Amino acid sequence: MKYFNLILVFFFVIAIRLNAQQNYNITNLHNNELYINPAFAGIYNYTPIILSAQKANINLGRKTPQNQFFSANFQNKNYGIASCFFNNKYGNTSNTGASLIYSYHIYLNTDIKISFALAAQFAQFTIDQSNYIYFENEDPLIYGTGKESFLYPNADFGVLLYTNNYNIGLSSKGLLEPQIKLSENTNNYKVSRNYNFYADYNFNFNKYKIKPMLFIEHSKNSLFNYIFNIKFLYENTYFISIGNKNKYISNIAFGLTIKGIIISYSYSYRFVNSNAFNNIHQIGLGININK
Repeated sequence: MKYFNLILVFFFVIAIRLNAQQNYNITNLHNNELYINPAFAGIYNYTPIILSAQKANINLGRKTPQNQFFSANFQNKNYGIASCFFNNKYGNTSNTGASLIYSYHIYLNTDIKISFALAAQFAQFTIDQSNYIYFENEDPLIYGTGKESFLYPNADFGVLLYTNNYNIGLSSKGLLEPQIKLSENTNNYKVSRNYNFYADYNFNFNKYKIKPMLFIEHSKNSLFNYIFNIKFLYENTYFISIGNKNKYISNIAFGLTIKGIIISYSYSYRFVNSNAFNNIHQIGLGININK
């Protein structure tokens, strides 16, 4: 198992170079709006507060990836403020941080608005090397005997065109591209910037709504990732959604909103054999204040 922990860290170091931050392995678009685009801050005339917890099962080892994400989204006239907190664990590594988002909203006409947002983020990456067995006396990738932590800043930007029926947005995560140095014997690892596109549309049929959603993500060092969801709502109370990520990950989610209380569950399954996760469970709890 100790060898496996070292292997996990090796792959996580590679992941640092491919992703803007160690966040959710996002497989569905429900309750993940502020992760997708910070310009969602302040678009509602009420205050949604949401906590999501995610756990993935993987083929190797017993330390499964776990993630928690908390967000509060406030609106005041033409601007919005949101705060996000995340705690993500993968093997013997963890990434914990917070971001503060400010958005400004412009009315293009009575129906169409545009939101511009900037997010400031601070995160702490921690690696616990106390129980590793090294293949050599001094492994050039990771070498240490205890815990090491690295604090780094980052920033995100987003723009969103929105109405009561649709949202279309662009965002960039990891604007500062900070560098993390794991030890004195290694080079710095850059946290790569990525670029996102998101779009959705509400089709209204009396008590029913159908909402297709598309999310596309790309960074300089990786291929395109996409997620497509279709969400079915009944009386804005009950919902079920189905979706797919990159052809080989399918997702189903369902939940309800009663008197402002939000409860949801999501399950994702990978159809391709891999050393990565087999499936992901995600639970969401929240409240809409002043709705």
